[in-house]
Amino acid sequence: MSADGSVLSNYNQKLKSFKPSIELEVKSPKLWSPETPNLYKAVTKILDGKKVIDEKITTFGFRTIEWETDTGFWLNGENIKLKGVCEHWEGGPVGGAWTKPMLRWKLELLKDMGINAIRPSHNPTPPMFYDICDEIGLLVMDEIFDGWHKKAPQDYGKQAFDEWWQADVKEWITRDRNHPSIFVWSLGNETHSDVAPELVAFGKSLDPTRLFTSGAGNPEDMDIQGVNGGSETKSFIDKQKENELEKPFISTEAPHTWQTRGYYRTQTWWRDNELPGTYELPNLTDKEIFFYEGINPKDWKNRKQRFNSSYDNATVRVSARKYWEVMRDNPWHSGHFRWTGFDYYGEAGLVHGGLPFNLFMGGALDVSGFKKDLYYFYQSQWTEKPMIHMLPHWTHPRMKKGTVIPVWVYSNVDEVELFLNGTSLGKDKPGTVWNEMQCEWMVPYEAGKLEAVGYIDGKEVNRTSFSTAQEPSKLKTSIQKLNAEDGFTSSYIITSESLDENRNFYPYGENKVYYNILGDVKKISMENGNPIDPTSRTKSDFRALFFGKTRLFLRALPKAKKASVITASILGDKALYTSNKITIDAQQIDVFGNSNVSSLETRYTTNGENPETHGKLYEGPFQIGDGTTVKAIVLENGKKVLTMEERFGKNEGLFWGDEHSADMWIGRGVNISAEEGILEGNAKPIVKHADLKELGS
Repeated sequence: MSADGSVLSNYNQKLKSFKPSIELEVKSPKLWSPETPNLYKAVTKILDGKKVIDEKITTFGFRTIEWETDTGFWLNGENIKLKGVCEHWEGGPVGGAWTKPMLRWKLELLKDMGINAIRPSHNPTPPMFYDICDEIGLLVMDEIFDGWHKKAPQDYGKQAFDEWWQADVKEWITRDRNHPSIFVWSLGNETHSDVAPELVAFGKSLDPTRLFTSGAGNPEDMDIQGVNGGSETKSFIDKQKENELEKPFISTEAPHTWQTRGYYRTQTWWRDNELPGTYELPNLTDKEIFFYEGINPKDWKNRKQRFNSSYDNATVRVSARKYWEVMRDNPWHSGHFRWTGFDYYGEAGLVHGGLPFNLFMGGALDVSGFKKDLYYFYQSQWTEKPMIHMLPHWTHPRMKKGTVIPVWVYSNVDEVELFLNGTSLGKDKPGTVWNEMQCEWMVPYEAGKLEAVGYIDGKEVNRTSFSTAQEPSKLKTSIQKLNAEDGFTSSYIITSESLDENRNFYPYGENKVYYNILGDVKKISMENGNPIDPTSRTKSDFRALFFGKTRLFLRALPKAKKASVITASILGDKALYTSNKITIDAQQIDVFGNSNVSSLETRYTTNGENPETHGKLYEGPFQIGDGTTVKAIVLENGKKVLTMEERFGKNEGLFWGDEHSADMWIGRGVNISAEEGILEGNAKPIVKHADLKELGS
């Protein structure tokens, strides 16, 4: 059957065996691809007389796949680059508790960035993941094992692999093999064992139509050579150019870059210091010009406990821009799967030195689904619909006027013109060389309006702007509905953003947003993308803004009729630097249905007293002094619905320093590695160790 339900071919036969084989022909089928994800259905029925006693509907598609060592990946006779991301099932705002509407939201966000492929790292996902990939057009590198032996104290490799791998591989491949989105099987990740050839052979006995690879696991035994982070280096790429490849190649986990949404630095940050054989990544200015951090450097546990810049200049080996150039310009390079699509909880020690950091920030979207600047870089390179995005924001209250700021614009138009307070600063064209892919201007800072205008064939097609914001005084709340499907109820995403009195976005907003959820919905999670926020995502009734944004995720109950949310926040500059004016914003918002929204009353104190007994009626903004805690309650029809508290003072919120604030970390925490070592006395080399790159002598 075609997607519209038309019957294209049918066949009837009496069962003469337990495993009958039937062949049906579809003439001139429409091929499946990321651009045209054409699907078909096979309906199989078993009848006893005229009574249907069993029925199975299988969705499938038609496409051809080829791999060539010299030219990479071919789909339906077309040579294409795999523009992919790795993605943990738990990446994003709800952990592993995905419903189909939420999962579709996640995958469509990634598809809109321009990806055409995804690697669900490092285990098979529930069937609805593949169903959605079939439907929206995402190629899937389907992966089963993180390891073929013990990699963690009580992992699958230790407890179950030897006894269960054959049964699990059989169930995995036979379950998933009809999905047209799956284009290659991956058998493991960063693991090594003599079992690899047996894994491949067994897999091919179940599906001889696809090839097998791994993420840096016995690549010599795989059909496709998959390499993780090691494929990011200039030395690796140059080596492949110099030597004749023996098999097709794909970068299964690269590049590794980090970005904290809303945070900027002009000096390049290397995770492990600049390693040998990496690509150059120069500083953007001679000296650093941004001096704010999530934690005071004197309280860091190590030099890694800082946020990461959104200029695409925080990495371990290569920038995102450079690696896209490498992949694009080398025909043998089939493509890459960047690590990752969404941020995720865990592995914060590797990059950020452990707690209080709790997020891995390698995603193009943060854990709440807010798009980072990096998202728009890929969109500018991988999509055709005209787009434009500018960075950084234009609110720098502690910056000296005239400080020169690198202003970047990601766009896929012909050229972009930049304006500051109505005066043109000239035009620039997006280039193809990695450090010219962004349009760029060096702009002396002056408060006001910064605006970028995009042109195609000399005609304006889009524009974007920032205006310098004052202290936050309003909450902007928006609601996105994700439609119910396949037995899952609708989901709702409530987004809060901090604005000033002129409704300009305030990019440093960090006040708490409180929620009272009413009606036929259930709270699933609250997220803001902050890697050092320990607040419970499910048990608390608030989540702080992080660089001006936060989100609440809801799911409708069965047979839901109405729901609303009361949101409230005590707003102001946490450090009272720009202003000591405080505003309290409380509002009730219908999520769906008519909730008969009534008026709200707010009472507050600034002297530590209980606002229930001593609260002053809030009638407008008020001023406070350093070290003040504002307490407030929100009343609906005389009944308390929210209790709030926010502290303000020069030592509250983000740390604001200067160019010497982190000097105590210069030269500390440096990773030292050697290509050769000379051992003296009783020292002996470790010749078989997972972390050893070269042998000592």
